[in-house]
Formats: sequence, C-alpha cells, structure tokens
Amino acid sequence: MVSYQNKIFIIKNQFLKKYLDVISHWIVVAYDAYQNKISNIPEKLEWTHHDDLHALPLGIVLKDYTHGITASDMLVYHYCQERTQAKTGTERFLVYDFKADRLDLSLIRIDWNQTGTSPKTWMIENRIGVPIAENHLDRLLVRMVDHYLTDPTVVDPQIFDYIYQAVEQENDTLRDTINVELATSRLLQNIRHSKHHWDGHTFFELKIEEPGIMGVLNYLGGQITHNNGQTPYIKHIKHNGIGYSLCIPSNLIHDYPIFQEFITFVTETIVEELLQGAGIMTAHVDTVLISGRGALWPGLRERVWRKFPNHCHKPKLRADQDSKNTLIKEMMTWQDFSQNQGNPHINTSRFAILCDNTKDLIFENDWSNSCGIDLGDNSTFCIVYVAHHNPNPKLDLNTLRSYFYIRLKQYCRHLKWDKNPYLFVTRHGNVIRVANAQNEGFDFTEPPINSQLIANNVRNIGDNGVLSKRESYY
Repeated sequence: MVSYQNKIFIIKNQFLKKYLDVISHWIVVAYDAYQNKISNIPEKLEWTHHDDLHALPLGIVLKDYTHGITASDMLVYHYCQERTQAKTGTERFLVYDFKADRLDLSLIRIDWNQTGTSPKTWMIENRIGVPIAENHLDRLLVRMVDHYLTDPTVVDPQIFDYIYQAVEQENDTLRDTINVELATSRLLQNIRHSKHHWDGHTFFELKIEEPGIMGVLNYLGGQITHNNGQTPYIKHIKHNGIGYSLCIPSNLIHDYPIFQEFITFVTETIVEELLQGAGIMTAHVDTVLISGRGALWPGLRERVWRKFPNHCHKPKLRADQDSKNTLIKEMMTWQDFSQNQGNPHINTSRFAILCDNTKDLIFENDWSNSCGIDLGDNSTFCIVYVAHHNPNPKLDLNTLRSYFYIRLKQYCRHLKWDKNPYLFVTRHGNVIRVANAQNEGFDFTEPPINSQLIANNVRNIGDNGVLSKRESYY
C-alpha cells in the first residue's frame, strides 16, 4: 500500500498478501483524500487484520479514508439505484445472502428524502450470520449419496466396488488417504455440478463412475438389472453414455429428514431470529432481497418469500444484479449512503461463557458475581458469541440451532482451575480476561460486535475430504 498524490492504493505484494488474500464479510474501500472519492477497487479483509492494516507505518491515518461496508448494504444500494420508481418515506429491507460457507441476514431501514433520491438515514436494525449454508447442503448430499452407494439393492457389489467411501466406517483405519481425498473431492465436484443443474422435480442424476478417472466407484464388469421390473424407476444406477450415474427421485431428496431440518432452519428459524431480535413483524418488511448461488436450491427462495405477506416486494434478482463486480462499480457513490448511516440497533447477539459438559450459559451481565463461576464437573469451557433471541443451550446444541452459538475460544480447566474450580471473568475495554481466584489466566480480544463478521471467521467442518460417521450432523 502506498500514498501518492493524496490517494491510497491497495496493491497486492508479498508484504500485504496475508491481508488481501482472505475471504471476509467486510470490504475496505480507499478514498481520495482530497476529493473524498473511491480511488481503488475494494479489497476484502478479515476483522482480525483490520486494525493491523490501520496501524501500518504509512505516515497517514488510514481509518480516516476507509469505511467498512457489507455485501448486504451494497446489494440494497444497488437495487435502489436500479429500480425505476423512486420510494419516499420509510422503507425496510430484509437481505438474505446464502453464501457458500455462511448465511448472512440483515434488516435495513431507510428513511428517504422527499424526492426519494437520497436517504436521510440508513439504519441497520439487526444482523445475523451463521456458518451454515451451501457447503453444509453439499455435505448432506454426500451423506445421502453414500447411503445409496452402500445399499446393495442400489449398487450391486458384484458389478461395482465402492472402493473409496465418502463417509468412513467405524474402525476404518487402513485407508488410502490421498486417493480417498482425490476420489471424494471429485464426487463433491460432481454433486455441485448436478445440484446447480437440478430443477427440483426430475431425477437428481449424479456421475459416480467414469472410465479412466479415479472416482469413489469402480466398475467391475457385468450387466446391470433393475430387480426384473418389480421395483419402479427409483434410486438406481444407469449408463450415461460414458460411465455410470446414480439417479435419485426428487421426493427422496426433499423428504430426507436431515434435508427437511436444514431447509426449515435456513428458511424459517434464522429469519424469525432476525425479526424477533429487532422486534419487527413480517408485515413491516417492504422488500426481501435474496442473493447467493446457494439460494437457487429448488424451493429455497420461494419458502423464504412465503413467510412474508403479498404486499411485500420479492424481486427475483438478475444475475448482473447479484454480481459482486457490478456492486463494486456502484460503490463509487456509496458515500452518499454511508454518510447518513444511523447508529445500529443490534441487540440480539451477546458474549457468554459456555460450560461444555453441563451446557450452562453465563452471559456477560452475570460475570461480575464476586463468587465466580463454579466450573463443577466441566473439563472445558468456551467464550461464545450467542446470536439467539431466546437461547436454551441444553436443547439448542443438539440441533441446527447450535450454529447460533459461535465458539471463539476454548479453555481447559486443568490449565488454571485444577485446584480451585471457580472461574472469574472480567472485561477491560475489548479484552475479556478469564482467570482463577489468584487472577492467573488468559486474555482474549473480542472481535467487532457483529455476528456476521464472527461467523465469517469461524470455520465449520471442512467441505472437502472424507466425512466421518462419528461426526454429528452439526
């Protein structure tokens, strides 16, 4: 990064590579110091690197020229710029962004001027981000495919060898790790290809064997029969002209219990959490904007839209409207919006201590107890971020609601609390200290108060490689 003629430029060199080659929810935009105009293409930055970037010895105060904006804000702004009819008065948007690794929801209220050309205020009423989205959907599809490939009524073991299983078996210790990863990675690629071309009504057709290409299935030879016609055209193997494909009827996917739970969580539960956290009813939402390729899963958008009344506007965004490149170009006039931002009323998410064994949750308001927190039989505890309107960890942590609990840091009791089980938690600015009765402990610097930012930087189980049957679905 260099400063030249009152401009700040972000350049990709080795010195700044760790700051720029990351995936993040926030986009840092550099401005012309003299004309207050954007002087470069926005770059992405993790929240953990944001302060480091500001502290670089550039001889300038970088934060005076940068603003943190979100993809949700950009989408709303671009939509408002593109529509043909201006809006006056107050307008409330719900933005539903179904990304690969996380689901971000924002509730944004705009108070327009009399002409509807510029906002008087731009208020973020609530935001929620959870690290469960399209990649989790892919994992469910892998599990379903594995279920059928291990079924001898679907895959005849005399004709096919399921040589590299995508979901490992109990006590399966002798595995060709490299080949398994290559084969399951290819399976995952094929699943994603089939998913993006599936209409939700016809058979879900997935390539599982190709001659000369390493895959999870190996063709041994022989002729495939389909139960002599006794079974209708269901879940079976067919020749696709080159290799073999697995065909799954649409109803078996839509009715699969873990799919139903996932769709309910991402289309209903998290939307309700967003609205309840802001005290807003569905009838008070004017426009629902849905973006992200994962939202094209058949029926997902429609299920979100059905939660809102008929008067609510539910546009189907064109591909160019949902393009990040297009949104970046629109940011040239973003300052017209950002200068009128009000203070956000986000009050749902909170920091807490979670005792892992007993599932006790102690929120920050109760940390000041002079007697401390009795760890009891808990061997570990965590600092968590709870993006939940009415948390009940004893029940939530056994369901997909566990994604509302974002684990930031885990500590083992034996480190400082082996002799005395009482934990004392204090805060000094943005530093949370966990200590024993002798004040021996650890400091944790909290991230920005935004569940979308935190969810973006907390990785769930990886989306590549072998899945384990010992893993929970969550």
